Amino acid sequence: MFVAFSALAGFLASERVRGYKWRTERVVGRWEYTQTYMIAKREFYHGVAVVRLLEDKRCRTVRKAELGYVVNENVFIFLKYSTKARSPWRFTFVSAEVDQLNSRAASLGDVFVAFICGGDGICAVAWSEACRLLGSRAGWISARRNFKQEYRVAGPTGELGGKVPVNGWPSIAFENDS
Repeated sequence: MFVAFSALAGFLASERVRGYKWRTERVVGRWEYTQTYMIAKREFYHGVAVVRLLEDKRCRTVRKAELGYVVNENVFIFLKYSTKARSPWRFTFVSAEVDQLNSRAASLGDVFVAFICGGDGICAVAWSEACRLLGSRAGWISARRNFKQEYRVAGPTGELGGKVPVNGWPSIAFENDS
């Protein structure tokens, strides 16, 4: 029995594929192999933001687009996440993201960046404010929050004028909705 189990463990280890997790089930005296998908961190964190959008009564449509989501056909949402448990959370923007968000803002108008701060919450700002903090180029934006306070957002060029409310998501996406 030990030899059979050892051979099975070796087979499972050799059959491990990136992004997949293998499990075994005992079925009528033989081992059956079934494949299950692991939840990617990006899916986990983006799911929180999208579910909150979907549960808002002002949300009529959400569709996936390149680099983000289009809400109600007139608002573009770009999501960034940090798995860090505590403040401050830092989010990096590469030049390709900045260029694409600028072109989305030119074509669609309302563009927002939602920073998913680990398990703490979602801090959302307008792309125009984020772009100003980045200096219109690649860089970082940080969000920090003390206990029972609002988010403070900063970038290489300074700090956002006001604080971002903890309960501001997803309301910010529907501010200009008629």
